[in-house]
Amino acid sequence: MNNVLDIVLTRIKLAIPRELLDLTFTVREPHEKGYPVEQMVLEKVVRGIVRKEANIYGGKQKKIVLLPEYREEIKFDKSDAYTFTGPFSLYRIPPCEREGQAIVDVDGLTYRGNYAGYVQHVNGWAGGADVSTVGAGLMDSHTFASHPPRPNVTLLSGDLVRLTPSQHATIIWILHCRIGYDEQFTNLNPQAIDSFIELCIAATKMYVYNKLVIPTDKAWIESGYELNSYKIELDRYQDQADRYRELLKEFCGGAQMDPERVAQLLPYLL
Repeated sequence: MNNVLDIVLTRIKLAIPRELLDLTFTVREPHEKGYPVEQMVLEKVVRGIVRKEANIYGGKQKKIVLLPEYREEIKFDKSDAYTFTGPFSLYRIPPCEREGQAIVDVDGLTYRGNYAGYVQHVNGWAGGADVSTVGAGLMDSHTFASHPPRPNVTLLSGDLVRLTPSQHATIIWILHCRIGYDEQFTNLNPQAIDSFIELCIAATKMYVYNKLVIPTDKAWIESGYELNSYKIELDRYQDQADRYRELLKEFCGGAQMDPERVAQLLPYLL
């Protein structure tokens, strides 16, 4: 397995002079005093900036079975008491099902055993593909309308999803979602590694420029310090914010090549 963060740090140290990195992280919080500069880059840039934006477009595809015990107890109002219904149902997903990471997006619901001959209203497991399940998948790929109909699913937080309308039947749903990248990026698909490394380098340069451009100018104006080498190198990072946005789009494309995510798109290409 590739150690992505090790490669990232190696490339960053080759692309940015060590003196600039040391100067960037001179001011620290008390608990950061003993951190090496590599740890500061990981905490402030890779995890503090890149990971948050990478989770918008990337993440690991995951299928989670919405078991009845995940359903949250909801207090019904007077109208619900008359109709024996509720406006929606909430399911709280335990950490073990989402690999300890937050859910960042939901793609939808499917019946369990889709394409495997399972009919939701019949007990047992038939096995194999039959006309009903394959036909339903084919219709979905052309009309984008669920058949048979399914509830709408909405992500409310990293571990809580809402199904509308409320669920009072015994149907077990399969939630298709994306979970965020972990702190070590071990669940980053190999197709996105190269663009991710370039993204981290651009983010670090952007961070260095934002931290040092004003203090460097002030040191020259107020104290007359000669900072030619620092200033020349720093001026090269002026356009890294725009470069970062461009690379973020490239990373999005690489993240889409995750085999699990490609599998979700293939039925719509029929």
